[in-house]
Amino acid sequence: MGSVRWAFRCGSWSPSRAEWLYAARCVQREEKERIGQFVFARDAKSAMAGRLLLRKLVCERIGVPWSEIRLGRSPRGKPYLVLPEVGSYKSSSSSVSEFFRIMTRQFTEYEWSVIQSAGSERQQLAAFYRHWQDS
Repeated sequence: MGSVRWAFRCGSWSPSRAEWLYAARCVQREEKERIGQFVFARDAKSAMAGRLLLRKLVCERIGVPWSEIRLGRSPRGKPYLVLPEVGSYKSSSSSVSEFFRIMTRQFTEYEWSVIQSAGSERQQLAAFYRHWQDS
């Protein structure tokens, strides 16, 4: 699988009240509350579209069921995927390696060597998130 590139025209998206409420039900409560704090509708729409697309990526490309996707934010505001215990999904090994492949351009070769030398997948994910939060 190659890289993923999706485009969404937030400016031309005019959701009805029912559509907006449906979109809000598709994200976590924390995400919904954060999106609800935007002053301008265009900012809220952009944030909602971004979160929905991020969830779509995790669901389709990494294989985490939509209802089990948990996203968090680092202290610097970067989004991250809260992964369940390794082994919770039948293809967890390929899911972690696929996740790393998708994120390849986020770190230098040296940083990836540090991450991948951490040991188990769980330890590698912990190393990944330490690097992610520090960058």
